[in-house]
Amino acid sequence: MKTKILLIFLFCLLATNAASASEILQLTDGTESNGFPIWSPDGEKIVYYTLSEVGNIGNTKTWVMDSDGSNKTQLTSGKSLGPLFLISGFSPTDNPWFPEGNKLLYGSLLGVEIIGDIPIFLKTDIRIMNANGTSKKKVKGSSDVEYYEWAQNGTKIFMVDKSKNLWLLNPDGTNKVLLAQGAENDSLFLWQPHGDKIAYRSDSAGYPDIWAMNSDGTGKLQLTNSEEKELDIKWSPDGTKIAYVSASVLNTSNISTFYNSSHTIWVMDSDGSNKRKLTGSYDRWDARPELSPDGKMIAFDTTYKKESDPLIIVMDVDGTNETVLAEGRKPQWSPMGDKIAFTGKSGNNSVVSVIVLDEELKSEPMLPIAYAPDNTQKPTEKAPGFGAAIAVFTLFMLVNRMKKK
Repeated sequence: MKTKILLIFLFCLLATNAASASEILQLTDGTESNGFPIWSPDGEKIVYYTLSEVGNIGNTKTWVMDSDGSNKTQLTSGKSLGPLFLISGFSPTDNPWFPEGNKLLYGSLLGVEIIGDIPIFLKTDIRIMNANGTSKKKVKGSSDVEYYEWAQNGTKIFMVDKSKNLWLLNPDGTNKVLLAQGAENDSLFLWQPHGDKIAYRSDSAGYPDIWAMNSDGTGKLQLTNSEEKELDIKWSPDGTKIAYVSASVLNTSNISTFYNSSHTIWVMDSDGSNKRKLTGSYDRWDARPELSPDGKMIAFDTTYKKESDPLIIVMDVDGTNETVLAEGRKPQWSPMGDKIAFTGKSGNNSVVSVIVLDEELKSEPMLPIAYAPDNTQKPTEKAPGFGAAIAVFTLFMLVNRMKKK
């Protein structure tokens, strides 16, 4: 413990500015493990997820609360029937909120637990509910999906199925249009905010690089070209930049490559130009970069390789002025840019907390951007996964790890 405290102190003293958050508010009480907070478009609400029992993944629930932690309301709950479980509510997207903030996009996952409490996800479909948990409806034709999110200002849902087919459909499931067919090893498809590009990861050129294409599947463009593995791809709120993590490819037969590996944060323009390496320490792994609403700062979490809980850090978009804010992971800027929500820790459980930022760390709110509608017209086809499954598994493993400490 002393070693851990000393490492954190030295990191704050030598590598970054001193912690500058004016206040850290713990919004959930820690009696259950909570995490993955997501702001509503107006910043007044936060949706989050709980897992009360490590050995019962079917007990995952979705909640919503006011941004100050009051008025907590349970929206969904899961079920466990022996080894089978049904999770209702977890979403693989960082933006399940309808642009007007009155509806939520979520998934229903059917799975089975095997030896060692390891879950296997069998089937996922998409659902929509009101922000208070009422009027739950299944989106027709959305079975066996891997990823989904709102697109075109909430008028459409962008969906990727288990066979890597990319679809665009109305929220009620009508007018389903096949946009493109991805390759077997393509992944991490993300719709461009306020636009009609799709960013994704592909190893079609030999390494897992970032690519982009038009929403009809044309104009494929390789944005990165390195022997490292690109992770945690994230559009800026205005869709003009992409932040990502470049990770060393490990040699599993040589343990020394683990300690010498790197996870560094990069940023580039949406066409792949102006690439900038922002972090580069071999003492830590950086992850989950989030560009601020005005695009001038980046929040991320980092973990030291030797005995350290993850830290939330903010830096300028050019990589300067790193500032440690708190212990935690998965930061998310509020729409107004004055707060950061994150998954923290209380005892053996994870909790939802919010950092109230000092003036020098606040972002300006993002200005409204007019959406340019997509004129893509393709024949409607019938749809023949596991983005949401990965998110659930991450929470499950996080809680397991905390319980064992």
